[in-house]
Amino acid sequence: MQSVIKEIYLDNCSYSEKIKLSDEYWKMQEEYDEIFEKLLKGAIREQQDLLNALFETGGGLECLSGEINFAEGFKPGVRLVAESYK
Repeated sequence: MQSVIKEIYLDNCSYSEKIKLSDEYWKMQEEYDEIFEKLLKGAIREQQDLLNALFETGGGLECLSGEINFAEGFKPGVRLVAESYK
C-alpha cells in the first residue's frame, strides 16, 4: 500500500494544480530552454541524443526531489497537529 503522503503528492487530491509558480521560476525556465536549444542546434546527432537524455533525466530528478521535499515538509505539519491534541 502506498503512503497517504505520497498519494496526496501524486495529485490524487489535486494539490499540485493549485501551486502557482513565481515569475522568477518562469524567467529561469525560459533561460534554461534557450540554453538547451542553443546546445541542440550546435550538436551532432549523438550529442543531441545525449542532451535529450540528460534533459529527461533531469526532469525525473526534479520530480523525485519535489516528492521528497513535499513529504518532508508535510511531516512537521502532521507532528504539529498531533502535538496540538496533547
